[in-house]
Amino acid sequence: MSLNLTLTPEQQAAVILVSLSPEAAQPIADRLGTEGLRRVKSTLDGLSHVPRKELLSAFAVFLTELNSRIGGLQGGKNRAFSLLETALGPDLAKSLTTTTQSKDSELSASPETVWEKFAKLETPAIVAYVEAQAAPLGALMIGQLPSSKMAEILSEVEEAKSVDLIACLAKDAQPSDMALRTAEVMIQSNLLNGAPDLSKDPRLEEVGEILGSLPRTLREAALKKLDDADVDRADAVRKALLSLEDIPERLPTRGVQTIFREIEPETLLAGLSAASLDVPEASDFLLGNISQRMADQYRETMADVKLETQGERDKAIGALLREILSLSRRGQITLIERVVKQD
Repeated sequence: MSLNLTLTPEQQAAVILVSLSPEAAQPIADRLGTEGLRRVKSTLDGLSHVPRKELLSAFAVFLTELNSRIGGLQGGKNRAFSLLETALGPDLAKSLTTTTQSKDSELSASPETVWEKFAKLETPAIVAYVEAQAAPLGALMIGQLPSSKMAEILSEVEEAKSVDLIACLAKDAQPSDMALRTAEVMIQSNLLNGAPDLSKDPRLEEVGEILGSLPRTLREAALKKLDDADVDRADAVRKALLSLEDIPERLPTRGVQTIFREIEPETLLAGLSAASLDVPEASDFLLGNISQRMADQYRETMADVKLETQGERDKAIGALLREILSLSRRGQITLIERVVKQD
C-alpha cells in the first residue's frame, strides 16, 4: 500500500519548524516575522493530529531538499539527530542514523539489501509508490536503482510526475546519508514488510458491525462510497459486517439455541417479526433450528407484533443483530468468517 504525503508544503514547513529546538528555530522565526509566524500558527491550528508516517515522509522530503540546496544539514551530525529525535522519538531516530549492522532490528538492513529488494519489486508496485511521493523523494528512491530499471519506471510514471522526477535527478547533488537512510526506512516499512492486515483493524471491525445493523439502503450506499475511496478497506469492513441476510450462512446451527436462551424475548420476538417480513429466509433459519413446539409458539406470538413502518422493522432488526454480535464478542457463539468475493 502506498504512503501518501497528504501534508501541504506549508503544513510540512510548520510541523518541521515547531519540531526544532528553540535555539535552532529562533533565526527562522526572526526572518518569518509576525505575519509569517501567524500563518504558521494558523496552519498548525488546522492539524489535529499528524500520523508518524506522514511526519517521517515530511522529514524525508525536507532532508532531501535541504541536501540538494546547501549540501547537508547545518550544525553537523548532532543537530540532525536532535531534530529527528524530537520529531520521531529516540528509537526511530536512532534507527535512521545508526551505521551498525544489527540482526535484531528490521530497520537496520544494509543499504544494498534494501535497494536490491526494492529493485526486485514488480514495476507497477514501484511506480505506484513513487507517484505517491513528493518529486525530490521519489527521485532519490529511483536514483538508487539500476539505469535500466530507472528508465522503465520513468516510462510508466504519469507524464507530469515523470518530468518532475527527471528534473530532480538532473540536479548536481549527492543525497546525504541521512536522506538515504530515511528513504530506506520508508521502503522497508511500507513496501518490503508488506501492507498491514486491515481485516484485524479494530476500527474497521467496528464500522462493519455498525453497518450490518443499519437499514439496507444506507448500508449499501456506505459500502459503495467505501469501494470508491479504498477497496481494501471496504473489503475489511465487509468481512466484519453481519447483516440479516448473512444469518443462514454465518451463524452455526448450534449457536441458534444460545441466541434463544440469552437474548431478551422482547428483542428476539421483534427481530424475528421484522425478519419474517424483510428477510424471511433468516427468520425461517432461526425458527427451523429450535424445537417445533417452541417455533410454533414464537410464530403465534409474532402475529401480534405490530411493526407497520420500515423504520420500525429496521430498528428491530438492528437491535437483534447487535445482540448477536455481543454474544459473538463474549465468545458465547462463534460466527463463520465471511468470505469477501473478489471481482
